[in-house]
Amino acid sequence: MHSIELLESRIAPASLTGRVLTYTDVDGDKVTVSFSKGSLAADNFVFDTAFGSTGAQQLQRIDLIDEIDIEGSNIVVKVAKAATGDGVAHLGEILATGHDLGIVKTKGDLGKIIAGNDTLPAPAIKALNIGTHGMMDGTTQPAGSNQGSVITGDLPKLTLLGDLGNGSINVSGAIQSAKIGGSMLGSLGSSDGRLFAGSIGKIVVNGSIIGSVAAPSAGIAVEGDVVTLKINGSIIGGSTDSDITTSQIRVGGSVGKFIVGHDIRGTEGTGGQETVVVDGTVGSFIVGGSITAASGREASVFLADTVDTPGTAVGSITVGGTVTNALIAVGAGLNRPVTVDHITIGGAFIKSRIVVGSTFGADMVFGTGDDVINAASRLNTLVIKGTVFGTVGGIDAYFIEAGRIGSATLAGRSILVTSGGNMSTVSTSGDVFLRDVV
Repeated sequence: MHSIELLESRIAPASLTGRVLTYTDVDGDKVTVSFSKGSLAADNFVFDTAFGSTGAQQLQRIDLIDEIDIEGSNIVVKVAKAATGDGVAHLGEILATGHDLGIVKTKGDLGKIIAGNDTLPAPAIKALNIGTHGMMDGTTQPAGSNQGSVITGDLPKLTLLGDLGNGSINVSGAIQSAKIGGSMLGSLGSSDGRLFAGSIGKIVVNGSIIGSVAAPSAGIAVEGDVVTLKINGSIIGGSTDSDITTSQIRVGGSVGKFIVGHDIRGTEGTGGQETVVVDGTVGSFIVGGSITAASGREASVFLADTVDTPGTAVGSITVGGTVTNALIAVGAGLNRPVTVDHITIGGAFIKSRIVVGSTFGADMVFGTGDDVINAASRLNTLVIKGTVFGTVGGIDAYFIEAGRIGSATLAGRSILVTSGGNMSTVSTSGDVFLRDVV
């Protein structure tokens, strides 16, 4: 005990020299936090012990709310690794409500950040470059805080080296470029692992989007357009305990390219979660793996959901693997006159449905026999390379339907689609139908 006290006594307390804060992190690393603007004082910083205390400290909060000369300031955290340290410093939170910031950079976890005033031309934050978000689950923050980041205005560049975990990042304006080096992870909070934005130029998630246990899943929600949305891993729905009513990916505008490197797996929960919803047009929608859900559940993909004008609403839909217990719907809900140029499925098509420009009937289920189909809707080319199969026995049925289907090749067999309307059984189970009305 005596030796520990001697060691603590040799650790200098936090100090502020001009715009540079120095302190010793909880694991012994030496931390420097530099600001490019602002008249700072000790009371701008909240540690787990008093500012002038000796010994290692956790920086819980940087409070810049009342600093009128902080506008546009860069905030950069640098760490000198000690023998006992890990070379990163986890920061509790940055509160700069009503103030725009410049570049905010740290390799550690950030519990949350509040910044921006939504006044052009300056962005709310010029660039946010952090290690992870919310992964310390509030342990680095003052008691009673949360992990909800709110950025009021534009954020040109967002970079996470690792995961987006507890809490969310909510950007009211545009993100030009976003990169998440890890995964987006749902947890017990109502918005854990979610990114909200007004619009996004390009977003890349190197890992997966993984739904939560008992609350809305991790995901991405964008009010406007997205040029490119790429998830290198999978989109995975919540577990059997979840009751989820929000979609994991929701885009209110259009998407140029939508790419999922591996699988889309629907929720196993009791709620009515939709996996992917894009209200506007989609240039290309690509899934490298499969679209699947557990028995009794459904993985759903809704594209061009509110497009109500004739013409190409979706250029192409490509699934490299199988489609099982899934719904792919384009322009569905109000009989929209949309066109899909190409749908290609590389594997089997099992207990699934494809609807283009149709809405459900009395049974309130898309892709069944009582659907109403807009005669102006089109599916120009359909290719399913694997087996097409429904179920044996029972009364269920699975429809692939559009106002007009141009050509169809299923399991290597070309299906003759004549004018004047068709409804053909296209599976050995006898309950999968190819249907058009003109």
